[in-house]
Parts: sequence; structure tokens; C-alpha cells
Amino acid sequence: MNSEANDPTTFTGLAALALGASPSVRRSTSKFIDTIRDFVGLGFEPNRIRAMAAAEADAKIIAAEADVLVQKIKQDGRLNLQISRADARARMDQERQQLNIESIVQAAAGQLPDDASESPVNSDWTAQFFEHCKNISDKDMQALWSQILSGEVVAPGAFSLRTLSLVRLLSKEEANLFTRFCSTVWFMGDKFDPLVYSPSEKGEEVNEIVTFEELLHLDSIGLIKIHATGLSFGPNEEDVWIYFKKIHRITSTAKTVNKGLPVGVAVFTEAGRQLAALAGVVPNEEYRKSVVKRLRALGWKVDDHIPWPDDADLSS
Repeated sequence: MNSEANDPTTFTGLAALALGASPSVRRSTSKFIDTIRDFVGLGFEPNRIRAMAAAEADAKIIAAEADVLVQKIKQDGRLNLQISRADARARMDQERQQLNIESIVQAAAGQLPDDASESPVNSDWTAQFFEHCKNISDKDMQALWSQILSGEVVAPGAFSLRTLSLVRLLSKEEANLFTRFCSTVWFMGDKFDPLVYSPSEKGEEVNEIVTFEELLHLDSIGLIKIHATGLSFGPNEEDVWIYFKKIHRITSTAKTVNKGLPVGVAVFTEAGRQLAALAGVVPNEEYRKSVVKRLRALGWKVDDHIPWPDDADLSS
């Protein structure tokens, strides 16, 4: 039996899964194949082998032509080569780009959930996606691109063209900084938002996950927007904030009546909010405690010992 037929990260395996799985899984897998077929094709593993072989062959051509060039120069000092080294290099670039694309597609295939929206992925979006990611060879950044692809297949419109353009220019170091920044995200009101304070606001008791200079950099690359005067939420008599399944009931007191809850100086841009869902962050308990301490110092009553309901879900 062909081992590829049992491997969902190859196109043979994807096709077998689409034929033999439940209707919801078939829809997810078939939709993924329809989305990428024009850019990768269904002969995924054979294409990869051919691409690697072609790249090695082109490298040998360039080396051989260099030897010929040296001999020509030695013989008569003139360039008279018929084989184009530029063409060989162009072929190598194309094969490298194809390998990058296929690595991203293979990872995305392994992330498909059981179900997906029936709406098709916009073909212009798909074209822009592969144009932007074709030169990404770093494995960690390829992992980010694969998450974007699988996420868009599941829910078309999840990632805008503007977000794709931003990620194309995003360095690995910037991606790591953004992941660290996302440890400041709370569920407040009806959405997730970062909660960071400016140096003039926070005081020594607030743990510094990112520096103000790093905040300015995230603003400059379009992931967040800084409001120098600070933002507030409310005023309400009572609010519930959630930090990584830790529920905080925040109640107004005589000291805070008619005042809004301070929520720091930064908000997500559209691209930042879309990418925050992929950041893979972990909670920072020292940071959480510092926020609670600050709110209490400002006069708010904070109850942070509320148990998490077993059936609670904030994913939507």
C-alpha cells in the first residue's frame, strides 16, 4: 500500500482523506485542494523531488559554465558563451520559490480542522498569498504563513490583503516581539485588546513585558496604534475582564465613581488583531498581578478568584 495515501500532509493523502472522510472533513480538504491546486498541483511529492533535482542540475550547470569561462579567458581573453548563466540562476530561483510554497502548503494541510466555511477563497487573495510567501525560507516564518493559509480556507476574509502585505515584510525578530506583546491581551467588554501603560502611567509596580521603544516599533510597522493620552473603558459600575481563563470582576467604588477603567495606550490595528490569533502566546502571571495591583491602587475593587466555567468559550 502506498504510504502517501495515509499521510494527510501529501496531496495523495489529502485526496484519499477527501474521498473517505466524513462530509465535513471532505468539505475542508476538498476546499483546500481547490484553493491551492493552480499554484502547487496535485503531484506534490513528485514535484518536490523534481524541483530539488532541477535545482541541483542548475547549480552544476553554473559551475560548469564558470569552468568554461575560465578556460575561454585563458585561451583568447574573450567572452563567447552560448549557455546563459542568468537563465540557470533564474531557474534556480523559481525552483527555490516553489519549494518554499510547497513547504508552506504541506504545513497548512496538516492544520486543517474537521470543517470549513462553504464560501470559496478569493482567487486574488490566493494569488497575492503565494506571491508574498514564495521567498520565505525560514521555517518559523513559513509556519506563520501556513497558519494564515489554513485559517483563510476555513474562514475566507479572516486575513486581509493588507495583512498579507504586512507579513511579507515582517522579520522573525518582529514576529517574536509581537508574540511577546500579545501576552498583554485581555478579553474586555466583547473583544480581545492589549493592556499596556505608558512609562508615565504605570509606575514601578507594573511588569514591563515590552519597552516603550518596542511599542513605538510595533506601531511603526502597523501592528498596533498608540494613543499617547491613554484610553479608558466605561464608566460602568461593574466590568468583567478575562486574562487567559482568569476572571476578574472589577467594581467601582466611591473613589472611582463616574471614572472609566484605564486600559493603557495601545490598541490593535486590523492586521494586528488578525495576527494576534496566531501568536501562540502564554500568560505572564507577574504581569497579570501587576495590573490587578495597579487597579486596586487607583481605587477599583478587583475580585480575581472567580472559577472558570467548564463550558466557557471565548474563541468566537
